[in-house]
Amino acid sequence: TTVVPFLNITASASVYLFDPLLNGYIGYYLLGYMLGKYELSVNLRAFIYVCGIAGFAVGFIGNIISSANGAGDLIFNMGYSLPSYLVAAALFVLVKYGSGNRLIGKAAPVLTPMADASFGVYWIHALVLRLAVGLPPLSRSPAINLSAVFLSVTACSFGVTLVAKRVWRSRKSNGGGCNSS
Repeated sequence: TTVVPFLNITASASVYLFDPLLNGYIGYYLLGYMLGKYELSVNLRAFIYVCGIAGFAVGFIGNIISSANGAGDLIFNMGYSLPSYLVAAALFVLVKYGSGNRLIGKAAPVLTPMADASFGVYWIHALVLRLAVGLPPLSRSPAINLSAVFLSVTACSFGVTLVAKRVWRSRKSNGGGCNSS
């Protein structure tokens, strides 16, 4: 799920193994399941952290190089790119095993609702991103524009998801909101 999309872009191939909605993203479910189910040794965790840092560096530098022609081709920014998987794995392991860490413990009131909303954010972010891309750029700097889009799409996606969850819970606690009388 990471190699085929990369080849489709870099080698102009046209290989599609899954429906576009699932292409690549199913790997996150499998990755999360495996990392969540099994206990990881300290050495394996360290290796995952190093891979996450390397994935971030490759993605960051790769995006700079691939967009140097001014076309804005951020091929390493795809959600299903290998660097994204490596960063996601490192963050997952950090949160899973970092609960004893004071910083993670203090961030729990923020991280818990974010984790609870992550599936909804996954489903809504594409719509929010599509709406955000239509807005005029804030600056001539691509870095500022990308940062602004990232922050606004993330905040809006979480906001919409949290509101939807609150509405869903209130309807559920009020008997579903439908009256048959």
